[in-house]
Amino acid sequence: MGWILRFINNIKKRVNERTFCNLSVEECDKAEKIILRKVQRECFEKNRNLSMQTYLDPDDLLRVKTRIIQRKDQDSFRYPILLPSKHHIVDKLIFDKHVELCHAVEPCLQLPEIFRDQFESAEPEKVLNEVEKWRQSVIPRFPDRMIKLMSVDLSGKWIFVTRFLRSLAPPEELLVGNRESLETMELLARFVSLIPTVSDSITFPGLCDIWSTSDQFLQMLTGDEEEHAILLCSYFLHLGKKSMLLLGSGIPEGPTAYVATWESQSDVSVWNASTGDHFSVRDNHCPLQTVGCLISPDNVWANIQKNNHPSRINFDVSKSGDWKPFFSRSFPNPGLRSIQPSFLTYNASDSDYVQKLQEDLKNSLKESIKNWRSNISTTWNSNCNKILHKILTRLERNVGRTASDDSLQELEQVLKKYKVDGFPLTMPYTDIDAVIETVFATSVHLTEDRNAEFSVAVYIHSYPCCVLAVWVYVAVLIPRKDTENDVQAAEILD
Repeated sequence: MGWILRFINNIKKRVNERTFCNLSVEECDKAEKIILRKVQRECFEKNRNLSMQTYLDPDDLLRVKTRIIQRKDQDSFRYPILLPSKHHIVDKLIFDKHVELCHAVEPCLQLPEIFRDQFESAEPEKVLNEVEKWRQSVIPRFPDRMIKLMSVDLSGKWIFVTRFLRSLAPPEELLVGNRESLETMELLARFVSLIPTVSDSITFPGLCDIWSTSDQFLQMLTGDEEEHAILLCSYFLHLGKKSMLLLGSGIPEGPTAYVATWESQSDVSVWNASTGDHFSVRDNHCPLQTVGCLISPDNVWANIQKNNHPSRINFDVSKSGDWKPFFSRSFPNPGLRSIQPSFLTYNASDSDYVQKLQEDLKNSLKESIKNWRSNISTTWNSNCNKILHKILTRLERNVGRTASDDSLQELEQVLKKYKVDGFPLTMPYTDIDAVIETVFATSVHLTEDRNAEFSVAVYIHSYPCCVLAVWVYVAVLIPRKDTENDVQAAEILD
């Protein structure tokens, strides 16, 4: 229902104004209320003589007046929505809650059928037979590890996973200075992370995990962890770095894909291509929790070590006792070619569109903050806006690191007069509503000080292929008491 409402809303807008991200909280809430109203009208329209006290809320939903209406709690808890005990929609709601809370089911749910029976493959028969041997002998030995040999592409065919990798040149403007430096790698990771992450269950509902090629990924400007990791790994291969696709599990995403890089045999890093962050495998704060397999353009290595945590395993894939290769002397690679294009095309972003979007986003944020504070007048500090905007531009230039000293010196002048509460936010651009939701979640607008002033700065940096980095700084400025006294004294003298 939510997607239907989104479709109806989108066809009424211009293409560049349409929304393509995940459903927002408001959209889901609106869809849910439409469905619940329909259920109530089907079951209660003819039977208003209910044995309980009910009333119609502003959304035209029947709610029950319970014995706990005096309790200090949410209205949705004190006045629950009335639903019938027998209805297929209600059954699905209950089942969904059982799954969410991991309730046990007796007998156990039947496992889904193997997808190989549903999709074709053009891989050599020898490779498919070897994959089947692994599925029966190697993979069952490590049921908790993510070991993947085949994946479905957009054409609906099973492809051997090594064919999704190859050396691909990144945008030339991102290759500044020393191309093999950590700064260049971080900039490439920043670019890839700014492409919105959307699960395959949303992009391709009802299908299995689908891997796109990098040109398809850049064209759709959306993908899950695998597409991000494949593109970043391909960039690192172009830089001459030893890098592989790593499949495992992490926090909070669960099953995931990272990129592993080697500066030396003992110096191994893992890169989360969806966030742009990188960690040493020995870092206690590394969100990667398990390692299932490593994938290069030529081979797949399954982790057969006793441990699967990255800090406890040996990353030397030449050790046959630690890593089992798919292709070996007894079964060499038959020469599988990559399905990736030989090069990627990077179109320049429309600077006029980006500038207009930046202004529209700033105006929408200011209007939203005023609406969120409808009972209190909102005063804007335009001088601080300029300072914060400079800080945001320098933060993007420094790939999120601390802004330069001159920016901080300008901010110190503001700190002499005001107590400042706020922080910069950065995110990929999906739509304006998503940015507003992120700012709302910070609760920075909840200050009740009537002397508070607000400052909003927005900066959008455009990369090739209309990949946009959104920076937002919302700050609350409260005048310091000594400053207030100086102003009052000056007014008296005047």
